[in-house]
Amino acid sequence: MSERKKAPEVEPPAFGQVGEGATLAGKLRGRGVVIAQGRIEGEVELDGELIVAAGGELDVLKARANRLTVEGAAKGLLKIDEGVEVSPGGFLGGEVETPRLGAGRKAKLDAVLRIRGARPASGSKR
Repeated sequence: MSERKKAPEVEPPAFGQVGEGATLAGKLRGRGVVIAQGRIEGEVELDGELIVAAGGELDVLKARANRLTVEGAAKGLLKIDEGVEVSPGGFLGGEVETPRLGAGRKAKLDAVLRIRGARPASGSKR
């Protein structure tokens, strides 16, 4: 009989949500995907994607994430490693540093933008 190989263990990405009508104030740190349907205030350090849903708000002193998708409103000092996407009707304000920015028709931008080269993913070497 042949031996069956054991599948490698893969840790699923973490998932978090700030629900509609809720406010998260303080420091948010983690990895995976975070969806803000409510309001996030303070500081964010995320190894993953931050999604500000329609009606959601991100109003931070500073935030760092791999990716940011804005359907609601996001403002603050935002350092996004891979790219920012602002959907139609979304609002992006403050200071934003990212290698890529996409904005849908009727997206609102009131920000200082620094478009720079992509950063290596965390844990990788260049």
